[in-house]
Amino acid sequence: MYPFKHLILTILLLSASISAFAQYNPEHFYLRGRRALMDGKYSEAIASFNVLSSIDSSDYEAFFFRGIAKYNLGDYSGAEKDFDVTIAKNPLYTMGYHYRAITRIQNGNYDEALADLATAVSLRPGYSGLYFSRGVVYFMSQQFEKAVSDFDRYIKVEPKDGAAYLNRGASYLFLGDTTQALNNYNQAIKLDKYDAGAYVRRSRIFSLREQFEEAIEDLNTAIRLDSTNTLAYFNRGLMKYDNKDIQGALNDLERVLNDEPGNALTLYNRALIYSQIGDYQKALDDYDRVLNINSENVLAYFNRASVFMELKKYSNAISDYSKAIELFPDFAKAYMNRGYAHNMLGHWSQSQNDYQTAQAKINEYQLNTSTKEGYEAFADTTKT
Repeated sequence: MYPFKHLILTILLLSASISAFAQYNPEHFYLRGRRALMDGKYSEAIASFNVLSSIDSSDYEAFFFRGIAKYNLGDYSGAEKDFDVTIAKNPLYTMGYHYRAITRIQNGNYDEALADLATAVSLRPGYSGLYFSRGVVYFMSQQFEKAVSDFDRYIKVEPKDGAAYLNRGASYLFLGDTTQALNNYNQAIKLDKYDAGAYVRRSRIFSLREQFEEAIEDLNTAIRLDSTNTLAYFNRGLMKYDNKDIQGALNDLERVLNDEPGNALTLYNRALIYSQIGDYQKALDDYDRVLNINSENVLAYFNRASVFMELKKYSNAISDYSKAIELFPDFAKAYMNRGYAHNMLGHWSQSQNDYQTAQAKINEYQLNTSTKEGYEAFADTTKT
């Protein structure tokens, strides 16, 4: 009987050892964490890499992959700290610099991101993905010529990546070269004719060239491909308005607001349209919503005041013009209009003061700009 009991005890001990090995086997947690990453189960991935980093604190990849998981959960600060550890443990690990740069882009730290990418390029100059990422940073930091140069280098290696053409096209657009921008957008669409965003971007070029039929057709295509693309509806709405299709414009802006009820830019533009067609109450409702979202929107106060003026609610208008002036003390047209509102209420002294202040600011601005266009841009703030 004793030998049998001894055999059972041995088997139990062996089973416990195997279980413990599985629980603390680094390869097990590495594979499980990588699988969770690929499946988009980022919290599970973090849990696995937490265990892995505690088993072997020298394993830089545990921190690297945990950083990627945190990045995908929007924890950019936590991700950057993990990439810091990765680089500290392995200063020659190119991907650590690359992904820390990508994280720093999200945090708006463009100079630091560029420094990381410079290090990564020095370590691995043949890795084309670095030039794509650096092109994005140059674009975000408004260094458009450098962005074009990096996208050129990337496209030489990856000529079938539509995203690179879209980014290079956007860089050319900001450089004022609409021909090159259009060529790049055309190539992106040729590579992927189902990319709704590419049509939205190309429509911008057509709009700038006043080829409105082509622009609207591109936006129609974008919406057919992706009925949730609110930017396409928004842009199409503005173009319809420019082409005197008021109801069509309102329908498209309404479609945007169905999906994004807090979209202040759409509310603001719809308020402008309501104002111009004389639907003042709806305009006021939209301006109210804009100001609830952003209480420091100068133009929303200014244009809501204009609606109050149309309704002869001069005290309300004065209040809004005053708020606009508080936020932007050099707002000449706000002084001028507030002066008119005071005049309508018989506030002669306040009216005269506002008119004189407006003239002084306009004269000062004219002196600084010395151009008719500068004066008009300063005086006319009702443009969208």
